[in-house]
Amino acid sequence: MVGMNQNLCNYQPINSYGVIGDCHSVVLISPDGSVDWGCLPDFDSPALFCRLLDAERGGYFQIAPTDEAIPGSQRYLRGSNVLQTRFASTSGEIVLTDFMPVETLSAWPYQGMNNNTWTREDGSCHCLVRSVECTYGELPVTMTLKVSPNYAASSSKIFPVEN
Repeated sequence: MVGMNQNLCNYQPINSYGVIGDCHSVVLISPDGSVDWGCLPDFDSPALFCRLLDAERGGYFQIAPTDEAIPGSQRYLRGSNVLQTRFASTSGEIVLTDFMPVETLSAWPYQGMNNNTWTREDGSCHCLVRSVECTYGELPVTMTLKVSPNYAASSSKIFPVEN
């Protein structure tokens, strides 16, 4: 049974996750800046991110300091579904902001993202928005995306697309 206990070390406690959603879907974000669960674009869609269930094969989307030893702390912006994860060290601080717009991106201050790329035919916007900002000093950041469609039962290929 020692092997089984060692595997449990790869999992975050369920109560440590932040939850954000858009009334159509939800994602769980760990204090280390990782989306470990997400069925997108709808609640009943097969999971794209499922590291919560399988730490080795499950997909995730992590944005965090390159130095993995820096712990994150989470909080919600008052009266919102906007989750902020803060990473601080002696050399710098970053704030990772995550949200899923309930209707449109019209209130989002970065207007470069406010276009038809993210909008469905009915005018709604079902997407996950992740923004990282350095608020003090310098802190190198690493972004890792591993998509695992259909609860990691299918493979995926990711490639850049020009707008």
